[in-house]
Amino acid sequence: MTLRSVVETRADLKKGFKDVKMVIAEQLSSDNKETREMIQESLNSKSKDIIDAIKRLGRQIGRDSSSPGNSSSKKGPVDAASRNAERLAEVRQKLMLQGCYDFSSQQAIQQSQRLKTIVRGTFRWIFRDENCKSVMTTSELPAFLWISGDPGMGKTALAAKLIDYAQRKLTKDAGTSLAYFFFGDDHGDCVNDVKSMIGTCVMQVATDDIDYRKAVLQSEIAPEPGTDDQQENGVVRAFGEVFSRIYHRDSKKRLILVLDDVDAMEATDSGEGAERVKQIKEILSNIHDTGARIVVLFTSSPSFLSDSDGDISRRYILLDKPRLEKDMLRIAIDTSKASPRLSRLGDVMIRKIGNAITNKADNLTYIKHMIRRLNDLGREKPIRAELKKLPESSAQVFELMLAHSAKHRDKKSLKTLKILFAWLAFAKSRLTLGMATSLIEVIGSDGQVDIEDELESRSANLLRLLQTSDSSSNSDGEDEDSAPSDSDESHGDPQQTTVVTSPRIDSATSPGLVTATSPGLVDATSPGIAGAISPGMDSPTPPGEKAQEAKEDDDDDEEEETYQATLLAFQDSSLRSFFRETDHDESSESGEYQLRSSPVTANILIVQSIADILRKLGGKTPDFKLSVADLYLTSYAANYWVDHLLSLQAEKLTLAQCREVIKSVYIVLTDIYAIRALERMVGYRVLYKASQTIFAVENEQEIGNVLEQISTLARRAEYTVNDAPPVEMAEWLHEVGRRPWSVFLTIGSNHAKNWAQNALSPESRWPKTSFMLAHAAMIYAKDEFATLPPEVKTYCDAFDMANPTFTKESVDMVSRAFPNSWGGGDEDRLSRRLLSEAIALMSQANGPGIGEFDEGLTRAMAGLDYATDDFERCELLFWVSTALIELAIKIVPDAVGTEDDVANQAKRREMLNKVIATSETAEALLLRMLAGPEISLERQRKLNVASETVSYMVSNRIRAGVMLGEVEDALRLAAQIVQAGNPFEFYWSDTFDLLVETKRWPEVIRLVAFLKPETQEWIVTSSDMDHVLEAASRSGLREELFKVLSQVRKHNSFEPGDGDDWDLSIAELRFHLDVKGDFSTVRNTAQEALQRRENFNKDGMFDELTTIQPFLSRSLIEAFRHETKVEAKRAAFDDLKALLDRLSIEGGAGNYDQAASALRIPLALMARKLESGASYQAWLDESFHTCLGELRDNILWNDIPSLRSLAKVLAAAPGGNMFQRDVRIATACQFYNLTTTTSNSATAEPDEASAPKVVPAGGSEAGNKPDPKKDAMDIAEGGRECDICMQLIEFPKVVSWMCLYCPDVDICQQCWERKFGPEAGKDEKLAANGETDHWKITRMCDKTHPRIRTMSLEEGWVGVKDGVLKIQGEPDVSFSEWLEAVETKWKSAWVGFWSEEMVHLDDK
Repeated sequence: MTLRSVVETRADLKKGFKDVKMVIAEQLSSDNKETREMIQESLNSKSKDIIDAIKRLGRQIGRDSSSPGNSSSKKGPVDAASRNAERLAEVRQKLMLQGCYDFSSQQAIQQSQRLKTIVRGTFRWIFRDENCKSVMTTSELPAFLWISGDPGMGKTALAAKLIDYAQRKLTKDAGTSLAYFFFGDDHGDCVNDVKSMIGTCVMQVATDDIDYRKAVLQSEIAPEPGTDDQQENGVVRAFGEVFSRIYHRDSKKRLILVLDDVDAMEATDSGEGAERVKQIKEILSNIHDTGARIVVLFTSSPSFLSDSDGDISRRYILLDKPRLEKDMLRIAIDTSKASPRLSRLGDVMIRKIGNAITNKADNLTYIKHMIRRLNDLGREKPIRAELKKLPESSAQVFELMLAHSAKHRDKKSLKTLKILFAWLAFAKSRLTLGMATSLIEVIGSDGQVDIEDELESRSANLLRLLQTSDSSSNSDGEDEDSAPSDSDESHGDPQQTTVVTSPRIDSATSPGLVTATSPGLVDATSPGIAGAISPGMDSPTPPGEKAQEAKEDDDDDEEEETYQATLLAFQDSSLRSFFRETDHDESSESGEYQLRSSPVTANILIVQSIADILRKLGGKTPDFKLSVADLYLTSYAANYWVDHLLSLQAEKLTLAQCREVIKSVYIVLTDIYAIRALERMVGYRVLYKASQTIFAVENEQEIGNVLEQISTLARRAEYTVNDAPPVEMAEWLHEVGRRPWSVFLTIGSNHAKNWAQNALSPESRWPKTSFMLAHAAMIYAKDEFATLPPEVKTYCDAFDMANPTFTKESVDMVSRAFPNSWGGGDEDRLSRRLLSEAIALMSQANGPGIGEFDEGLTRAMAGLDYATDDFERCELLFWVSTALIELAIKIVPDAVGTEDDVANQAKRREMLNKVIATSETAEALLLRMLAGPEISLERQRKLNVASETVSYMVSNRIRAGVMLGEVEDALRLAAQIVQAGNPFEFYWSDTFDLLVETKRWPEVIRLVAFLKPETQEWIVTSSDMDHVLEAASRSGLREELFKVLSQVRKHNSFEPGDGDDWDLSIAELRFHLDVKGDFSTVRNTAQEALQRRENFNKDGMFDELTTIQPFLSRSLIEAFRHETKVEAKRAAFDDLKALLDRLSIEGGAGNYDQAASALRIPLALMARKLESGASYQAWLDESFHTCLGELRDNILWNDIPSLRSLAKVLAAAPGGNMFQRDVRIATACQFYNLTTTTSNSATAEPDEASAPKVVPAGGSEAGNKPDPKKDAMDIAEGGRECDICMQLIEFPKVVSWMCLYCPDVDICQQCWERKFGPEAGKDEKLAANGETDHWKITRMCDKTHPRIRTMSLEEGWVGVKDGVLKIQGEPDVSFSEWLEAVETKWKSAWVGFWSEEMVHLDDK
């Protein structure tokens, strides 16, 4: 389950986690700002204030995987498709660790959308071009085709056309793979780099080519030592070498690589564009030099290569007007015919329009905009007048559009729009619609500029919206038009139909940007996702919110998520290029404010607006809530303000420009709210990197570059007495101009103030963030302090930023370096300081944490003596409670009964009793605070924080009671808290986990029974249900759990068939099957749930059918087996057949589905009993030939499920023991890769390669010492897991068993003997006492089910090598030959079956 689906379905965590996706996506999109360690470590960070919510989130994420309908919960790879997905996930993870992210699904969407916009009949000349034909057909590889052209000339359309041709024509060859990547700006700069291209292309090829996938997984990919650029170059080079290794000059494979707009990166203005273009050239050169069998088709501007680039530039197509004139005319005419008003003018007038526009057009963009303009005019007379004065170029078209947009605006709205356009043109990543709206609110347009209005009317010709999901609107690239597309036309082959979508890219394995695939987080099940949660959000809403409020939250969040999934952009890339022109002269335009900016002015405007963003949004507290859009915008400001600052050449700015910039920098670096915003956005990286600062750069050298830029600006501002800034700013400028590193004095002081201020925050992570940033500022400013205690200076000199070690001394030094940061009187300052120090000392987040609970406890206790109010006392008591319970947990018992053990246990009991006493004190304080004076907004905020703090302490108190063995009293107290309506809550998850860990099964059920129905619903529909079912089964409290399920259904007013109703139905099915074993109830419940769901859901039922199939099929099979009446057996048979039919229909034609395939065997056996031998044969015959077809095709992923099905088909076939050996061979073959490699046989002499070889008893062909490399079998990736012990089955050392009825059950030999052999009874006694690992051992796969197994080593099995079966003492037989022999025996078996005097009726 993705994070998005969790958020959409779980209302009680909506508020707390709705912004997580945004923060993750934004941080990952800023990959030039973070290393892979930042991403990886941020995933593992924790926070005490949200730990309960995180656990609940993790359970919710796991709930789908925990249901029996999802086999991934009970074992690893359940079939070849899931095994495939797992290997691809490993490839994606390997890429992500190197910052190479997979955007293949986005690229597939881009391809589909671009193909739809191509006008029918255009660009056909490309397939007649000699250079193109030569590249596509040559056997002399590598081959390169360079297509160049200015912006708007159709490079991207041509690339899409070539990709489509390769997909339809060239990849039919099993040895040909395709990879492609669109650079440009339609998907934002976050995707617009070489590492994203590498990640995407690697995943595209790995999806199709198993050899390449293996090579990636086996390769050692690691950054090279050195600078960040050197490390990145090393990663790019390493992945490139993997391509060259697989597609080497002697390989029979080839790769077609299509790269569009490869030098678009140079226009990103991020300071890295030129380096990235250089990387692309190096990749192309490497392909050329290694002689790899790769065809590279790439597009760029004409200046990308020169004649000196040799073969890479030898085959060259220039897109200019002479080459494209016919296409331009067709586009102009067809687009006119497709325009609603122009289409009424008649063919003659449309032809005239087409000719006139084509004559003037300098690119395809010109045509698009002019057709739109003429369509707005609508009537023939004004159109004829317009045709006489057409603009001379697309630049003039853009100027007309800007002039139209600027009409009737005042100066303030013009400036606002100018800032917005500057962001759209020069921002380092794309703006969402929500971000743009928030930006306009921050810079203060007073409602005069409204984004919706601009999109609909005033700037409709300039702006457009892009979606970041599959539902996106057509993505207008440089080649877009509204004419009939070419998507239904075959290029050069009228008999063919173009496939618009990309069949070679599986969206399920290629997550897009914002989904939780995106990199690192793209897997939302990653622990510690709280580390990326931004401050300013509500605290996690505990289960118990009313349904109406939850529904309102759902609606609001759905609207906001849609708002944030929409990107705002210029109409096309050439318009963006027009805004980015470096030679733009603003002085030539009339008026004070115009809509275009030079690069210098644009970056100044962005820096100024960033200062406003950080100051204004940083001042918002959790009471006012930062919206998702605010968080996106603040995150961008925090990550990129330095980039925009460094984009300016300080020496070349005018005096006025210097003053504008330095004023904004002053705000960013000195305003307490701006510092707070920066802390919140970049601070999570501090949790593991001691050198991190708010400058968000990688090392001290880069910090120095930033400070030098700031110092230069401060010196050049040259304020005089008459125009002097405020005194504080003047002093700051004076110091920074002389001593750049003195910036950290003010920064560090503000961090220390936030450290103190955040001590009373409900988000305890932020005090540590502030402390760590203050610590880094202290180190960097060690030589800038006017006075610094000697011990602090000594500490700073000795501290190693590269290998940091934080101790209580670190806390003391920061407190002494910034002694005036605590505010208030002496006692207030001391208590706040002690509290802040205690939090820092007890921090345990991943990275440079301290975790000194003893010292933290001491300071928190000392702080209580100086606390100035009850709010502060509550917070201090919380940290006392936290320290005590953590210290109690860490006490490791010695040998029982020893003197040390007695002392340790006494100390542990003392600590836990203090936890209880501390909680009682805090509860009394909270009640006293609630009875205080009239509540103000600020007091209410504090009470909310105190209530949450006390709730955690109460939960610690109950957990302490359980740890003391006072379980009854602890649970009684918890029940009272839940039921009495106290001002605090019971956070149940830690207590639940503790009871499960200590195997107190009856208490687990009792705990769940008294929780609120909303919480119960959460538990039974999450992965916690596994533990609850086990507890009910082991304790015998089945009826108590049934009451819980009934209470949840009664309390929640589900709409029949909605998501909540469906989830609860699955929970009920799990109870009736796994705990009660009531097959009749399972059958009825499953059918009723399906009916309700079908009435509710009109979009198809395949997922639901796949989920419920294990429950329904098991109940129907058991009904058939145990019912005595023929009518009942017939009903079970018909229902199972109907389920198979529905799975086949919903799954779609041609889609292999293992769930459906697994039903055919029991149906065949039922038919033999219930119907006739002919029906029995028909069922098995269809399954048999389906298996043969799938094993003989070129598709790899279906081999393993087909082998499993074949083994079962043969076991169910007539003929007695005729197929017993083949059944075991088929079952054994599922553990091997059956693809034949050519490395050995291709080079052998014909007689040598074809001669059968006999493997002697020793296993080695020579009969002497075995050669490990030569004798190694082709073991398939992943293997199988035993469903009882959950361990990997080490075949062939261990025999593996399968059930003939159950669709996907694997049991190792040891567990088979325990479950079905002589030890089975003993094992069930152990299970009843809770002494086995897997509690469902008595429920899974009934004892009476028939089973089949693999061939064993004792029977001579050796393995599969190069597609050849090897059995000791027998000649080698290829897998295909064995299949032919089985097919022959199959025919003989049915001849024998029908020749018998009577049909054999015994169970198979």
